[in-house]
Amino acid sequence: MSSRMRRILQLTAMALLLIVAANAILLLGSWRNRSGEPDAELLLSERELYVPYSWDDENSGRFIQLRYQLASEMGGDTLFTNPWLDRKKLKSLGYRLPQEGADTAESASYLSFPAKKVFVVLELQGLAYEQALAQAVAEMEGLQPTAGPETIQAAEEKVRQLRDQDSRLYVVDVGLDAQELRQHHSSKERYAIVPGQLRVWWDRGHKQNKPQWFSSITLDRERIFVPLEFAGPLARCAQQMQKVPSGGKTGASGCRVRLAFGTRLEPWVKELHAWTN
Repeated sequence: MSSRMRRILQLTAMALLLIVAANAILLLGSWRNRSGEPDAELLLSERELYVPYSWDDENSGRFIQLRYQLASEMGGDTLFTNPWLDRKKLKSLGYRLPQEGADTAESASYLSFPAKKVFVVLELQGLAYEQALAQAVAEMEGLQPTAGPETIQAAEEKVRQLRDQDSRLYVVDVGLDAQELRQHHSSKERYAIVPGQLRVWWDRGHKQNKPQWFSSITLDRERIFVPLEFAGPLARCAQQMQKVPSGGKTGASGCRVRLAFGTRLEPWVKELHAWTN
């Protein structure tokens, strides 16, 4: 055997060993995540999940994706996302913020902080969802009698979407310590705690040069693998959801998925059912 051929075989063997080792590490991590009692179990509907409409049934790469919302509220003419994430909260997360006042406004027109790894609290059909729906209803009922038909229709559509279609899974808190967050959000059927990232920036150019803080929150794992055993129900879920007309009520048919969040706070599909009226 030539030296070139031996070298090729050695490189091939090393590549195969690396693949085996990587798969072993993944399997070990998955086993550790699922060992013991789950940190949380959420029963989600098609409203909280994105289900792909089609795939190859023989393909093992089936995924569902979490659909979650960020709380928001109006402050004058500015829409604030994550209003609970104020200066006090940001400081508790270790941010060194500029002082408020004239000096802050003169220091810079825009300031962005690097993304920070945090633990994110997801709340299912709780106070955040109820507040969002109540706010939409109040905005609709508070419209002036002189409001045009398009404005009224848009307000009514916003209420209908929140009530019948939109995800009821909301981001309600972030922190650096998962156990501390669990003490404040103890219900394991309503709150899941997952790793994520927080981005924060400060912009002087909003609302007549008054500095404003803005933030965005993303989850590390929004896509969740669906095992082969649930391929049939998942396909039926996708087919049923595809039949719902645009703007129609999703409650006529859909999915029920029980997600368990393990000791490493990683989600996996524990149950999956398709249903129809």
